[in-house]
Amino acid sequence: MSKYLKIYEALCPDDPISDDDPRLPGILAEMRDIHCAPTEEDAIKVIEWWQAWPNSWHLIPEEFVRDARAMMRGEMPIRSTKQRQYGEKYVATGPQQQE
Repeated sequence: MSKYLKIYEALCPDDPISDDDPRLPGILAEMRDIHCAPTEEDAIKVIEWWQAWPNSWHLIPEEFVRDARAMMRGEMPIRSTKQRQYGEKYVATGPQQQE
């Protein structure tokens, strides 16, 4: 699996992408463009058209871009937003009680 796809799925845990998803090439290109953008502002322009904010995981596109670029630079582990919010005990059905 592509690093860009892993990062996208970590940041958008409610939007899994299958190998035959017609959006896959576009999403990979956008994630690459976020990575290669010279500035954060340029990276935000790549995804502004999504108009997906606020959502459960990112209030503004700047949060998505900052997390994505940090993961791409290796400054943040590639973990789902849900795992970061609830910890490792998160499973697909939602947050579990901490022991």
